[in-house]
Amino acid sequence: MKALRVLVNSPLFEDTVPRIAAMDSRLEVLHIGRMMKAERAGDTVASRELDDLLETAEVVAGMRLPDRLLRRAPRLKWVQLTSAGVDHALDDTLRASSVVLTNAANLHSFAIAEFAFTACLTLAKNVRECYRQKEERLWQPYNPIILRGKTMGIVGFGHIGRRVARMANSFEMGVIGLRRSQAAPGSARYADLVLPTTQLWRLLKDSDFVVLTLPLTRETHHLIGEEQLARMKRSAFLVNVSRGPIVDEAALASALEHGVIAGAAMDVFAVEPLPDDSPLLTLPNFFYSPHIAGWLAEYPEMVLEVFLNNLKRYLNGEKLRNLVNKRRGY
Repeated sequence: MKALRVLVNSPLFEDTVPRIAAMDSRLEVLHIGRMMKAERAGDTVASRELDDLLETAEVVAGMRLPDRLLRRAPRLKWVQLTSAGVDHALDDTLRASSVVLTNAANLHSFAIAEFAFTACLTLAKNVRECYRQKEERLWQPYNPIILRGKTMGIVGFGHIGRRVARMANSFEMGVIGLRRSQAAPGSARYADLVLPTTQLWRLLKDSDFVVLTLPLTRETHHLIGEEQLARMKRSAFLVNVSRGPIVDEAALASALEHGVIAGAAMDVFAVEPLPDDSPLLTLPNFFYSPHIAGWLAEYPEMVLEVFLNNLKRYLNGEKLRNLVNKRRGY
C-alpha cells in the first residue's frame, strides 16, 4: 500500500506526530520545522533533505510554509494552515494552483471579540488615566464615556464581527456592519444596518467606535488611511484586531496627534514587534497589545482537532472544512 506523505511544521504539531500518524496506516507523517529553520539559516544540507521530502509530499500543514513550496512539491494537493488568516501564505503561485487551502477560522473568534470590546471599554473609560493617577497618587475625578446609545461600526461582519455586535447589543449600542457580500444596505441579526463595502464612508461617518475584524487582502491593504480617518467623528475611536497592514500607521499617528479622532487601540501591526521609532508609541491617546487578542490556552488542541478531522475527510474523499476561497483571500 502506497504511503501518503504528510509534512507538518508548526510547533503546535511537534509532539503530536505519532497521534496524527495513528489515524491511518497509510500515513507517513514527518515534522519539518527544524529543517525549515535550518534552511532559512543557510544550511544547504537541510535544504536538500527538505527537497527530498517535499518531492513526494501530498499534504503540508502548519503556520509557515516552506519556501518555493509548489515548485518543490509537485504532488502537493492540500495545505492546512494553523491560523485563521491566510495572507502570510497565499501568494500568486498558490492562488493560481489547484492546491486546496484550508485554515483554522472561527476557533478563537470569541476571544478576539472579547479583546476588541475590552479595547473599546478601555478607550471609553480612559483606563490609562486611572493607572496614571494610581502611580502618581492622585485623586482627580473625570467624566468617562457611556457606551449606551453610541454606535459601533464593525468593518468585517463575519464570525468575529457578529460576536462584537452581540456584545454591543448587550450594552444597548447601535450597530452598523460592513461586509463584502452585502449588495445593498440592509439589516441582520445583531446589526441595525449592514452596508456594502462601497459605503465604508457612511459607517465611518456615523460610528462612535470603529472595530476592524476583516481579513487582509489586496483590497483591504491600507483600507483605513488619511481619507478614511478624516471621515470619522473627532470623538470616535478606532480598534484593530484583524491585520496590521489594513491601517496606514503613519496616517493613524498623524490623525491621533492632531485630534482627527479621539483615540485608537491596536493588537496588530505591519511590523511586529512595533518598532521603537514608531510615532504611535509617543501618543497618549493610543495603546497597543502584542498580538494576543486571539490567544487561547486550548488553541493547540483545537487546531489539531481541525486538522485531524480534515485529514480523515481527505482520506475518505470527502469535502474539507474551512475551505479558503483563494481568489478572495479568506
